[in-house]
Amino acid sequence: EEWWDEKLKIKDQVDKTCKKYKSLMNYKSSVLLGQLYNKKKGLFNCRNGKVGTRSLKEIFFNLPGSKDLEDLNYKKFNSVISFSFVRHPFERLTSAYQNKFVDSKKGPARLEQYSEVSFPNFVDFVLKDFRKNCKNLATCAVDRHWMPYITRCKYCTVPYTVISKLGTMEQDLHYISTMVGVELKQGVVKNRSSGGSTEDLAREYFRALDREVVEQLYQLYKVDFDMFGYSVEEY
Repeated sequence: EEWWDEKLKIKDQVDKTCKKYKSLMNYKSSVLLGQLYNKKKGLFNCRNGKVGTRSLKEIFFNLPGSKDLEDLNYKKFNSVISFSFVRHPFERLTSAYQNKFVDSKKGPARLEQYSEVSFPNFVDFVLKDFRKNCKNLATCAVDRHWMPYITRCKYCTVPYTVISKLGTMEQDLHYISTMVGVELKQGVVKNRSSGGSTEDLAREYFRALDREVVEQLYQLYKVDFDMFGYSVEEY
């Protein structure tokens, strides 16, 4: 099955990256915060902020037996189909900026220490959040909308059934539906941001940043870039 082969390639890359950065992955807790779990269907999704989270929440809440977001100890899982989605880290940052700062009435208040709401100011805000709250990847406590994937979903310790990318979500949910024996309908409540294509917008925003700043961001997400085969070249 071509689809499954593609997912195995991702898992293989995850395993290789975990071995490469083993010294950074000393997780102190086996709890995953604010996640989606349906005990009745044995289905678990680890959500990364700004990676289809609203759609996934809707899908789960349409399943009988789903609860509100839960803090879950993955070591207690038994026979669970687990899955998680990622996207290009820089597109995700762009999406967080558009949705939480440009399109939100709270945007100016969130950046009140700056003279205006702008992408360079947002990036400076993110870098300061990392400097203050992220001493290492295992215990990084930055805002969940830009928290590294490796921190949020503990890919080096949780044996996910499927790890996939946002661009193939519809197809992936179809196959996961088959695995779990229930239709995961993407009646998609997309959290659309202004500004058009996030991919194009990301390139435009990042062109306005100093190379040194782009490099700083890349270093913060280097493990995520390596783990999921993303490139920084076009930025």
